[in-house]
Amino acid sequence: MKWLTQYTSACEPIRQLASKIRKRKALRRCRQSLLVAICLAIAVAPVIPANAYEGTPHVEQFVGANVGVFIKATNLKSQLTQFLDSPMARRLQSTGLYEQWLDGPDYQKLQRSRAAVERMVQMPVEEAFADFLGESAAIAIYAGSGEEPAAVLITRTTNADTIDTILDGWNRAERNEFIEHSYAGSRYLQRVKMSGNSKHAQPLYLSRLGRFLAISDREEMIRRIIDFSQLGSDDDSETLWNSAEYQNAKQLISPDTTLLIYCNPRAWDTQVGRKNDDPVFQTVWHHCRSVILGVSLQQGFLVEAIAQYDSSDLPPEWSTYIRNLQGYPEFIQRIPSRALAAFAGQHDPALFATLGKRQNLQDLEEWQKVQNVGRGLFGGLDLLDEVLTCFGSNWGMYLVPRDAQIAGVPPFDALIAFELVDSERLEAEQKQFRPALENSLTTGFHIVAAIYNANSPKETAIVRSEQESGGKIHWIDNLGPFRPAFVIENDYVVVSTALDLMTEYLANDGGDTLDAMDGFGELSDRFLPTSNQVLIFNVEAIRRFVEDSREFLASESVRSNDISPQRAADRLSRFLDVLRVCDSVALAWGIQKDYVRIVLTGIATE
Repeated sequence: MKWLTQYTSACEPIRQLASKIRKRKALRRCRQSLLVAICLAIAVAPVIPANAYEGTPHVEQFVGANVGVFIKATNLKSQLTQFLDSPMARRLQSTGLYEQWLDGPDYQKLQRSRAAVERMVQMPVEEAFADFLGESAAIAIYAGSGEEPAAVLITRTTNADTIDTILDGWNRAERNEFIEHSYAGSRYLQRVKMSGNSKHAQPLYLSRLGRFLAISDREEMIRRIIDFSQLGSDDDSETLWNSAEYQNAKQLISPDTTLLIYCNPRAWDTQVGRKNDDPVFQTVWHHCRSVILGVSLQQGFLVEAIAQYDSSDLPPEWSTYIRNLQGYPEFIQRIPSRALAAFAGQHDPALFATLGKRQNLQDLEEWQKVQNVGRGLFGGLDLLDEVLTCFGSNWGMYLVPRDAQIAGVPPFDALIAFELVDSERLEAEQKQFRPALENSLTTGFHIVAAIYNANSPKETAIVRSEQESGGKIHWIDNLGPFRPAFVIENDYVVVSTALDLMTEYLANDGGDTLDAMDGFGELSDRFLPTSNQVLIFNVEAIRRFVEDSREFLASESVRSNDISPQRAADRLSRFLDVLRVCDSVALAWGIQKDYVRIVLTGIATE
């Protein structure tokens, strides 16, 4: 009973938000089908016998390949049990927000509803919940020929006797009339809810096939289920289980997925074509073959979204772009462990040059001005043909806490780096590029110092340089609270807002990096293999920073938001409460030859 209380507690804010969102008519009907699923008559048990599908493990064999949206939950109880025993769930239960909810009226209302349901079905709610969803439960939504989609709920229950008890309890709670129908040698029921002496206009239909239950407000959906139930599992039928597109999409997500959502764009072509005629949207839509989303709950959470696309008629530049983005984003190995947030990714500078030429930039007067300025800074090199092609595919940036906290100044410093092409290749192709790049950055620093000096009579900003083992560092002294610096390494050009941060970057031998941390190692296994763009939030470091700088951050909140010190302190406490739930969160995405993958994941270590 405890695990269900914890689960419903975590879901309560989502439920409250969802209750405020206005549902369209079709979605309201799907929700109605779900809400009455448990109360749909065990009266059918005596009249609808089990059939050969008693042992079938796949609900996809009851769903047509032309389904528009397919939502499936698998082994939900097992995954929730693992999650609720994980460090992340235990941390969540120890937060003040969770304790506050337990003491609030919403939790008390939930407990009263739970008790009422248990009296009705004569068993614990979690047992009824687990048995009804069973091994798998799914919702199939078909686009249909009209404006309104049709939906059906299919569940393979774990214990038929338990389901009998649940449905019998709900039938006692409501006045229902059941009308028996016959189709293709099977029987199904039409449920009409009675209200006084009248009948509701919208009936519901139910078919029970062994341990499978199918529920819909559309009779044709139930008849389709019966048709599928009479096919053998090896038949070459037009079911979702036999759909190559669905099976290919399913193989791309994690095998321990709890919740799966599959969208078939081709089922919605008529509706989409009628409602959106934008040529760019239409191109993207018709190249998209499928979209699948998976949610996994174990030591933390993992949400994956994968879109498969047809690349057969895309421009050749696209294939070159994909080839240049394969592999691990190397800059991750250079991010220090104390970084609060970081990004490591890959891009293709050559593609920017190609697109620039395709747009006929050379014919634009404004571009000619940019080109002239660029040639002056880069020793006569052309920006598209000679400058961009000297940069590699890897780049990245990160934020670290500032050593000195000053009112009105961001409490963190930043560093950004862009990869250069192989030194030998650069030497052979563009001998003058490195000095030209150094000249352009040094010129920029001098311009910044000059502008600052013109507006600051008390201090004089000066550009300085010094040779270090990692390269020649250039920086600006006396530029207010900042000491921006840059260095051109053998393989990266690096710019930072602080000289100390640049020195730390050059001295890091790879031992004290985010990539080497145990918690990040677990996280990286989830998304790095097929992701070439990674946004990381080092929640553990953020938590330490907020705790160490609590007084300063509260005073800054008072100053910038014009609120009372007590309110600022309360906001900071709630923020810290949230930060204690996990140690790392990452958003990653990657483009492969025929699919795009986006991942949101978080983890908490012991």
